[in-house]
Amino acid sequence: MATCSYTARSDFSGAATDTARAGEAASTQLREDRRIVHLPVQILTFVLALRMAACAEPLPAMTSDESHRALAPTTALKVRCYDASQTKRERRAVTLAFELQVNDRGRVHTELIASDADDPELIECLRRGFDAYDFPAHRKPTEIRLKFALVPPRATAPTTATPTLQE
Repeated sequence: MATCSYTARSDFSGAATDTARAGEAASTQLREDRRIVHLPVQILTFVLALRMAACAEPLPAMTSDESHRALAPTTALKVRCYDASQTKRERRAVTLAFELQVNDRGRVHTELIASDADDPELIECLRRGFDAYDFPAHRKPTEIRLKFALVPPRATAPTTATPTLQE
């Protein structure tokens, strides 16, 4: 905090010593008076700041429509990350659970909660994708849990041509 200071100036170079002492005493008294006044002003400012914070309107919660709009790219993200993964090349299914922590500015921080896959590239691809989501700002911080399974496409039965007999 800034402290108030006051310096007395004298424009009269030939002033008497008694006058200088009187000026110093007045200056000292003024400094003390300012300190006495300064403390209640600080307290009042603090109390007003607390009341403003207590009376501030709370941030509204995110609506269901807002969260659905923000999560719309999830299907495409899952497909893109799974298609490029070692897990898909090995034709394995995987179940993943993530927690998206959305702050009041709409920014996302993603944490992996559970995974039955040992594929760090797949997990990192999904995490980076979720972190890039853009939620509405000025909303109450929210946690969203996503749990999903990624499965390889079903193998299609080989088509067998009907043999034709030629005589």
